[in-house]
Amino acid sequence: MFLSIIMPTYKTPTKYVERMINSITEQTVKDFELIVIDDGSGEEYFCQLQQICDIRKDINIQLIKGEHQGVSSTRNIGIEKARGKYIAFVDADDTVSPCFVEEAREYTENYRADIVFGCLQMDGNECVQSGKKIEIFQNNDICEVVKSLVNIRPRKINYRILGSPCARVYRSDIVKNVCFTPGLGYCEDFIFNRKILNCVNKVIVVPDIWYHYYINDFSAMNKKVKENYFEMVKPYWDELYLLNNKDNPELNDGLYEMSLRLYYSSIIEGVLYKRTTRKEKIEEMKSIADHKLFQQAIDGLKITSRYLCPSRKLELMLLKSNNFGLLYKLIEVNRRNKLK
Repeated sequence: MFLSIIMPTYKTPTKYVERMINSITEQTVKDFELIVIDDGSGEEYFCQLQQICDIRKDINIQLIKGEHQGVSSTRNIGIEKARGKYIAFVDADDTVSPCFVEEAREYTENYRADIVFGCLQMDGNECVQSGKKIEIFQNNDICEVVKSLVNIRPRKINYRILGSPCARVYRSDIVKNVCFTPGLGYCEDFIFNRKILNCVNKVIVVPDIWYHYYINDFSAMNKKVKENYFEMVKPYWDELYLLNNKDNPELNDGLYEMSLRLYYSSIIEGVLYKRTTRKEKIEEMKSIADHKLFQQAIDGLKITSRYLCPSRKLELMLLKSNNFGLLYKLIEVNRRNKLK
């Protein structure tokens, strides 16, 4: 079998689930299995899933009932059950293109790639991660894919490689050794791709649109993140710190700059909007800066780094001198200017 398609679902409206399964049923070749894992949505919902799956007699579907553990653990169940040479991931409220499996099989056979990155289309309009040709990255050149994933410049790839695991096929034996980080509820897809890029020797990026992403109430992060932002993101910071220390040392400055971007965005998302005093906000900024991910970036990055624009150099100077009062003012002014 060429491909195992893994689809987790948790209370996703069945009309969306049916739409996704229909798009998989319409594939031009059938050399795949579909593994649907319900993340503890309840007995009634699971029965509805069973009815949807039972009428698809022309494709190989395996439906699994799981306990509610989150998307990472749910995908890991699918990974464990997968029998294909390659693995693909889909979300239950999107669709895949009819030629996805056929084209993916051709690319893997022709190029012997560990990962093939295809393109995603957003709500039927914008195509993201859109290269115009087939690009091959091997061994040391894979760091260029990492640069694109974490948005480090300069780099050879002039577009972003998205952190999503959708519109990709991964070699199954590599995925089974990496898996998703259980319990990670924020940017788990990005962490998975960072981890797996450290384990491969050949990656290709192709211009084909394989996946159609729809924005709706069930699309990834929403209210849960805003309600308890720092509880969600701190495990993500811990994972990033470990990954940054395992990556190519040539990427250090770029990874440090990415960490600083993450620090500033966390202040905007998690501190500025709080109904607390200015003094309390500044104290929280200090506390966040103490995280090992940000301390490593503050200590390791020089003011003269080519990765820093003038405004970022000023912000780094303030961080290095522990001038959080002025840094608070600067971030607040920049945010207001962007809102105008």
